[in-house]
Amino acid sequence: MIRKAKPSDLSAIVDLAVTSVSINPFPVKIDRAAMRDTAEQCLQPAHFLMVSEIDGVVVGAVAAMVQPSFWYEKLQCSVLLHYSTKTGEWAKLMREFSRWVKSRSCIKVAILEL
Repeated sequence: MIRKAKPSDLSAIVDLAVTSVSINPFPVKIDRAAMRDTAEQCLQPAHFLMVSEIDGVVVGAVAAMVQPSFWYEKLQCSVLLHYSTKTGEWAKLMREFSRWVKSRSCIKVAILEL
């Protein structure tokens, strides 16, 4: 089930974030507190944080923040996390994210790093 994230999901979201950068390591120090703080900000209505839940377990998440664009008068949306441990759930989350972006005319561009 794809749903909006809740504060009680933050630990699972951070675990997914740590896993996602550990599989294909970035040259950064993992800071779980900073990840949690950022995920908590994404719970705000201006931003995006959805999870995939199967049998009561969070198995995927997409988090994005909206901010003024450097290049455009409108806003941009930057994806901070997109990861799932279950086949097929990532695509469902990304479809929901795409619908969300398209429903907000104030967003000019969405940025996603694969």
